Amino acid sequence: MMKIAKANELYFEVPNEVWYSFYNSPYISHKLGSAIDVYYPEKALFPLEEGKVKEIKKIKADFLIIIEISDELCLKVLHVKPEVDIGDKLYLGDEFGELISSGFFMRWSDRHAHFELRQRNDRYRAKGGLPIEPIILRKVFATSKNKFEVVERRDNY
Repeated sequence: MMKIAKANELYFEVPNEVWYSFYNSPYISHKLGSAIDVYYPEKALFPLEEGKVKEIKKIKADFLIIIEISDELCLKVLHVKPEVDIGDKLYLGDEFGELISSGFFMRWSDRHAHFELRQRNDRYRAKGGLPIEPIILRKVFATSKNKFEVVERRDNY
């Protein structure tokens, strides 16, 4: 596992081989720097040390999972069909659901888990997530040429 971000003294950790993004979406929480999308190969994995499932809701074409992290904080999760129940404890790396195609962004986004660290009394709004500080593992310099190679093509992008 590698640490990819920090928020409120908590570290988000993911397997070394997964892709993740902080700003790859027009969703307001990404624009404000308070969300991470993690593109797991199959099941969503819990990215923090410990939590307890407090709430599960089906919302339109998606799911909302609220996981209590402390008396004040919770983790808001979108785009994951839960395979856990309310009251279940989760630990770093535990599988907790199946990634689903978001009904909101399915035309251009691969399946991923969307994570926001939030105050427990403000867990639903699009705005209001705590700032997430990316941990830069290494710099990748942009090419100075204007030629690019297509390395992947999918039906939806």
